Amino acid sequence: MYELKLLIPRIVQLQDQVAEVKIKIHDYVFDGFPTEIEKISEIPGVGITAGAAIIGFLGDVHRFVGNRASRKVTAFAGLAVMQYSSGQKERMGKISKAGPSLLRFHLGWSALQAVKTKGPLQDFFEGLVKRGVLK
Repeated sequence: MYELKLLIPRIVQLQDQVAEVKIKIHDYVFDGFPTEIEKISEIPGVGITAGAAIIGFLGDVHRFVGNRASRKVTAFAGLAVMQYSSGQKERMGKISKAGPSLLRFHLGWSALQAVKTKGPLQDFFEGLVKRGVLK
């Protein structure tokens, strides 16, 4: 018990340092990408941390241009569904996981948070659940 009491000031010091780093990251993100962060933070479920990660990984989104831009972003993130074919059979498999795993994590976590918020994303999700699309 005595050793634990000795560690409490160190724990408090580390918590203060974590808070300082969070503030510095917040300031850096808003100074470097103010309009991008504001726009992406308007999406339900996407916070500052996820928004910064998404912007950081995607970089200049204008490189994903054309009529298949959403497919390009999906493939870059590793969320594109892989297709398996043999002879006459074609089946869709799992996601490719080819892109950055941290980007997929933040996109997935944001999606989970978004379906908890009332709005069109929650309605879409509930429709999928009712149809039995999700396991």
